[in-house]
Amino acid sequence: MPHPPETLYSSNALDVVAYKQEASADAKPLIVISFQPRGSLAAKEPWGATFLLEAGYAVVGIQPKQNHWYQPLLRAEVRSAIRSAIDAYFPEDYSRLTYGSSMGAYAALRFAADLGATKAFALSPPARTKVWARWQNDVETEIDPVSADSVLPDSHVLIAYDPMLTRPRLGPPDAIDARNFRSALISRSTVDMLECPNFGHPVTKGLSDRRQLKSIFLAFADESRVLRPDLNEETDLGHKELRTRVRNLLLANQAPKAVDLVLKNQALTLRHKKVGRIALLALRKVGHSGPLMQELTQKFGASTGTIEISTATPAPAKPRPKKLQAGEAKTRDKSPGSEASKPPRLQAKDKAQLRLARQAERKAARRAARKDDKRGRKPA
Repeated sequence: MPHPPETLYSSNALDVVAYKQEASADAKPLIVISFQPRGSLAAKEPWGATFLLEAGYAVVGIQPKQNHWYQPLLRAEVRSAIRSAIDAYFPEDYSRLTYGSSMGAYAALRFAADLGATKAFALSPPARTKVWARWQNDVETEIDPVSADSVLPDSHVLIAYDPMLTRPRLGPPDAIDARNFRSALISRSTVDMLECPNFGHPVTKGLSDRRQLKSIFLAFADESRVLRPDLNEETDLGHKELRTRVRNLLLANQAPKAVDLVLKNQALTLRHKKVGRIALLALRKVGHSGPLMQELTQKFGASTGTIEISTATPAPAKPRPKKLQAGEAKTRDKSPGSEASKPPRLQAKDKAQLRLARQAERKAARRAARKDDKRGRKPA
């Protein structure tokens, strides 16, 4: 059973909360330092705390109050205060592991050595923020890079990422960032890479949906072993977001080039046949044809069946107006029901005048009604 949470450090930028396990056979001499991912500021407990405490680990949760990419930890006095508080609260013989997803994964790698961790488990760590415009307002400058000094010598690092994310325009380039992290850390530590194809960013949800995240974490934390399950086996779990993305893309009635670009990076590269066949059926549903159909058919075979995309029929594209030739006069269709037969729309000025006129009519009608009412009340 864990002790009640204890606040070790608090500031305007972040809080550090600790959970200590009671001495028992299930308690493990390992402190998991958990970093919140971006967008989890409202969480009441550290990221992953429920699972970690049930597994018998002591937990230190670093909870930011803004999406600042843990820039306050770049100040030496902040890092020193947090490190001293952890050292004083837990026994000296406890080892440490940093753990995080996305923004939290970056912090788990960048501050592992500063917090005394000999292991780091990072799920889809991004290397830079300027690639994604929606993150540019979070930080004033580029986030501090991860280097060989970010981890302790002879430490063990596990990075889980989607190898299909290689183009910044299609999303965070996790495959490029993961290779860059490995190159930066490999000189001082053992770096293992866990590929999760077509899980998207971050891979956390896909691993959790397939019920693989817990077993992978336990093998790494307890035995320094990298569990590599078959993440492409046919199953009803996982890849839910990808299937939804393919359906929504086709329903959006986008240009064929946009459809080809995304599907070639997601459906065509899948070894997961169930999703590949879903892409095939979806393409046939909307009447898509071309080289992509041939490639998908060749890879996944002649797929038969039906797919329920949506009960609503996508709105047909509006026809473009015909260009007039030289000397050709523009004619308007004045048949009943046509746009030309309808009365012209009022301008804003005319609408305001009409509204004032109607208000004046209503006032005059009320005034006349009051006069009639008064006349009816006079004694005969």
